[in-house]
Amino acid sequence: MQFTVRIFIITTLFISSLFVPSLVWTNSQPYTWMYHESESTASILPFQLQANEKIVKKTAQTIKNYKPKHIYTCGRGSSKNAGHYAELLLSKILKVPSSPIKLHEHSINKTIFDYSNSIVIAISQSGKSRDILQAVTMAKKHGAMVIAFVNNTKSPLADLADIIIPIHAGEEKSVAATKTFTLTLTAIAHLASYLSESNQLLSDLTNLSEQLASVWELDWSNVLSSFHPSHSSMIISRDIGLPIAQEAAIKLIETCGIHAEAYSSAEIRHGPLRLLDSATINIFGFAVDNAAAESILSVIELARSLGVTTDLISKVGTEVNLPYTADVHPDLEPILMIHRFYKLINQLALINQLNPDKPPLLNKVTSTL
Repeated sequence: MQFTVRIFIITTLFISSLFVPSLVWTNSQPYTWMYHESESTASILPFQLQANEKIVKKTAQTIKNYKPKHIYTCGRGSSKNAGHYAELLLSKILKVPSSPIKLHEHSINKTIFDYSNSIVIAISQSGKSRDILQAVTMAKKHGAMVIAFVNNTKSPLADLADIIIPIHAGEEKSVAATKTFTLTLTAIAHLASYLSESNQLLSDLTNLSEQLASVWELDWSNVLSSFHPSHSSMIISRDIGLPIAQEAAIKLIETCGIHAEAYSSAEIRHGPLRLLDSATINIFGFAVDNAAAESILSVIELARSLGVTTDLISKVGTEVNLPYTADVHPDLEPILMIHRFYKLINQLALINQLNPDKPPLLNKVTSTL
């Protein structure tokens, strides 16, 4: 009887492991939903690009004909960070100013703005956030063209939008948004490639899946000791890399319970420099291979001279301890960097005996007024 019970238990655990990633162990670490979902981005991307080709190409032409005077973005959390990426990328191409919508102006203050001749880029996984829906409704009512990057194409946000660009990430079980964030960036970059008529950007995006798989395998084990629950982390970058610094900071907070803040390297000397104490803080930098890299490298060099623990992922500079050789357009580099950072965060949470899939107090869908 006992033998039969043992066989039943072993069989049940084996079958469960096929469906519950947290029970599967690889490289001595639990195979969490966060790990599985972020890793899967590389295999999903080719489908996204193929599925979105027609709508993205048509949307680019629509925007060119529309000739917007301003680009607004609308999102919360990781979606807000993706919106920042869209602002920097699209405003550079279209040569018009960009900014996020101040959601409280619509949900709390009930302010009415003139959105004529503007585009609103609304970003959401669920498409159900109340304040985003309220802001998009007001913007559309007062003249904006609304383009929604959304994972749920049957959502209220999709119903409101003039144009829907699906993220195609599929279901995401982990509370922390990983594949949905990365695939939102690739969808934005896809639109940018047609707006800019950049053959290099489009070609590199088409081949990005291989690069994502390659950087995933980079060995970053030497960095894990840099982060400590009792320390604060400064995540720095600048220009097109700043949105992923903001995203990395959110992920450190929600999955590892580590206090983290993102800063532009240009802002460090305006106050935050005072916090560079080797006993209480560490710095992690993302330096894209563009004109902003020098600013980031100088902060890293200064911090190291003060004895502060620093880590830097970049293809340039002498201060790099996380080199990578991905050969892509600079505007795509942030996508590769944050993709690999997600694997680091997963490992870090597990080392601290935390479940990255279910952070305390947090939910997958948040309704904010």
